[in-house]
Order: sequence, then C-alpha cells, then structure tokens
Amino acid sequence: MVIYIIVVTYNGINWIDKCFGSLRGSVIPVHTIAIDNASNDGTIEKIKSDYPEVELIISDTNIGFGQANNIGIKKALENDAEYIVLMNQDAQIKPNTINGLVNLQLKNPEFDVLSPVHLSGEMEVDKNFIVSLNREIISDLIIGNIKKPIYEIEAVHAAFWLMTRKCIEIVGGFDPLFFYRGEDEDYIKRCKLNNIKFGISLNHFAHHQGEIVRSEEFSIKEIVYRRYVEYLVVLKTRYERKLWKVFRRVSVQLFGEAVKALLNLNMKLLYINTAVQFKLLLSLKEVSGSRKISLKQKKAFL
Repeated sequence: MVIYIIVVTYNGINWIDKCFGSLRGSVIPVHTIAIDNASNDGTIEKIKSDYPEVELIISDTNIGFGQANNIGIKKALENDAEYIVLMNQDAQIKPNTINGLVNLQLKNPEFDVLSPVHLSGEMEVDKNFIVSLNREIISDLIIGNIKKPIYEIEAVHAAFWLMTRKCIEIVGGFDPLFFYRGEDEDYIKRCKLNNIKFGISLNHFAHHQGEIVRSEEFSIKEIVYRRYVEYLVVLKTRYERKLWKVFRRVSVQLFGEAVKALLNLNMKLLYINTAVQFKLLLSLKEVSGSRKISLKQKKAFL
C-alpha cells in the first residue's frame, strides 16, 4: 500500500514537531512530502535536521497553498501513490488515523475522500469542522451512538483529507486561481460535478490547531482579500450559469452595499466594496479560463 502525505509549510516552526512527529507514529507506513513556501522562521532547517525521512521541496517564493499542494500531489502520483493525504501543517494524527481511514475506504469504495473528526483540544470538536456536519452526525457524535462506519457529507474543511488516486486522476489538483482560502470550496464543487463522494468517520480523529484571529483584528487589505475570495468562489463554482450572469448578480449586490455605505458615510465599507468589485472585474478573464479547464480536463491543474 503506497500512501503519501502532503504537507504545505509556511513559517510553521511551532507546529512542525506535532505534525511530523505524529506521522512517525502512524501504524501504517507513509511517505511524507513537505512543500515549503519560502519560510523564514527556521521551518526549513528544522525539517531538514529533525525529520530527514521527509522529502522536502523548497519554493523560492510563496506560491500559495493550492499550488504547493499540487507539486506534492503530482510527485506522489509519479511515485505510484494509491492514497494521498492532504494535511495542514497545524494538524496532527492519532496512530491509527490513516490506517483506519484506508481500511474504511477499501470496504466502502464509493467514497473517494474521507476525513476523520477534527479536534481542536484533547476531545473538543473543531468549530470550523462542526459547521460542515448535519444534525444526525452531530447528534451521533455527541452521544456516542455511531450507527455508520462512514457518514456521507457535502463538504469538510481540507485540514485533513484522505483521497484516492481515482479522485485525483478525475478531478485533478487545486485551482491556482486561489492563492489561499477558497481552494477547498472550489475543489469540493468540482468533486460534486464528477460524482466524487465525501465521507466522515466518527471513529477516527485528527487534531487541528488552526489560527484564531478575530475579524476586528483584520487589516483593510485582509478584509478586502477575504471578501474578494468569497465572491471569487461564487464566480468560479456557479458552473450551471454563464459567468457574465453570475458577475452581474454579484456586481448588483456589491453596488447596493456600496451605495448604502455612502449614504451612511461609512467610507471604510465603501472602499472595501469598491475594491472587491474592481478586483473581481480584473479577474474575469482568468476565472473564465479556469472554469473551462475545470469542466473539460481530467487531472485539471496538475
């Protein structure tokens, strides 16, 4: 069984030991590839010195989360990977997490992307994870009444995905349109277009530290970027509608919010909405090309 773990690192020295140390404890052997996005905090040196078993690929610049993952995914496919696990640098696994998920997938081949339960504490469910669960799953998880080996879900945060080779050969890699944020939402939508099913095992766990940042701490630049990505996902993934129609609807919404901000003399909100709309306008050609690739090409973006 050839299993590859792909970890994108960026200034993650505080998480390296927990992440790569947990992979050493896996009961099933794994090959690990780390793609570093030009860290300058000692992450590269620590991986080299403390985790020599990790194949480290160093980018000269920060190429973004999705493109960095694509480098690792392509390398894993070339090395005959049967399963590829995408794992955040701030995540860590239990010894039986990967082995358990692989065995579940072998018994339930209709699922091509599996996730364990994401924990933020010792046994505290990650808030970003729980929002992707329906009432049945939440109820069964809370009371410990696990009725199914795998629960089908619409989507789950990409902090930890176990993916089959089949999934990647059909859907491909992440769209480089998204530098960071939005790439997993787009990938999930593309999986749905190709009838790829996502599932969660309530019997297996991974810890995901995550970064807690209050919205009021965001700079104007970060707020603009986050809102831009929200609408960029809409433009990219509404495949059932023509792009110009989606853009028109988004523009009307942003224009309405800008007018309201002007009437309320909220110059900050006016700037944010105007900047977002301008960025989206400049992205239209790239979004159009990206939509065509996603719809027509197998192994897109790899």
